[in-house]
Amino acid sequence: MIFIYMVYVFGTIGFLAGFCLGILILNGLLKNRSKKDLLEDRGLKWTYGLFVWLVAAVTAYAAVQSYHIHLHKGSFESRKDTENR
Repeated sequence: MIFIYMVYVFGTIGFLAGFCLGILILNGLLKNRSKKDLLEDRGLKWTYGLFVWLVAAVTAYAAVQSYHIHLHKGSFESRKDTENR
């Protein structure tokens, strides 16, 4: 029964890992910008802020799909078989 909740663990770890990955990528992309430019340009907040959240969401989705493919394999089919009997 505890394995049912593992998908939430995979999703959370994937989201946190994606958030860290997005910040690392962002750090490389914004390395050549001045501190003044980073503080004053409001367009950067939306562009790069959304980028980090998008990377986090995609990574969380990938982690959940990986869980379903590799660790939860066959359980849906076995449930369908028992429900049809």
